[in-house]
Amino acid sequence: MTTQSTGQNYTQQLQRIARALAVANNAVVTPDVADDLAPDLVSMFTDGNLDKRFDKLRDQVELLEDGISNLDELIEEYVGTVPLAAYDTGSSDGDRFTQWVARRINPTAEQRDLLAVIRSRYAVEETARHNRLIHVRFQERLSLNERSLAELESNDSLRMYLNPIRLTAHFESDLLLGNSGTGGADVVFFAVGTEIRVAVLDEDGQHVVAALARNDGLSQAELSGCIESSSGRNLSADQLLEIVTDTVALGLVALA
Repeated sequence: MTTQSTGQNYTQQLQRIARALAVANNAVVTPDVADDLAPDLVSMFTDGNLDKRFDKLRDQVELLEDGISNLDELIEEYVGTVPLAAYDTGSSDGDRFTQWVARRINPTAEQRDLLAVIRSRYAVEETARHNRLIHVRFQERLSLNERSLAELESNDSLRMYLNPIRLTAHFESDLLLGNSGTGGADVVFFAVGTEIRVAVLDEDGQHVVAALARNDGLSQAELSGCIESSSGRNLSADQLLEIVTDTVALGLVALA
């Protein structure tokens, strides 16, 4: 479609054209169209690309639909003004959109929680992608959880391992927590297979995760001691067993 300009560095010319095409700034590209091609081809190309990008981004941020009334208008503005990243990994455009929206609309606490979900999911996906071997090894341990759970109460030698592909966030509102009336909560996003799951942590759950984050591979007795020494909280055997059982069932903790 383009011809090389004799008065301009070719690399700079391509960069200029790419930036313009990314946001459908067709007027910038029209002078570069070959003489035997119709300038309307530029519009056909950019319109199609923007439509595809809109649809893909709309799917990625569907969670925002009920929280942001003018979501479609914001997506249109975004794809029309912010070029697609050179090495978009599929969901990175959605992550960048959430950051753009946060600056664009001054979101409420509920909207910030929705944006946090999308950003957290993306961050966990990226962590799993860049640490694939660690992720796969932990998933192998998870595959034994069902059998190990049956032994948890009677086998003192079982050790607990925290999912390494995780991210801690804080919900500011109760929007995603049901009618808990807590006014927010700490949550953990983590990878289980190809899924991204989320666990809502109460204070004792936070102590368990914090202890395992500091000293992975603890027995129940060692875990209890670490929690007491670091926080002063003395969990009973039944309390600890309940928390461990829940986190193991979710895939946040593996037994081995």
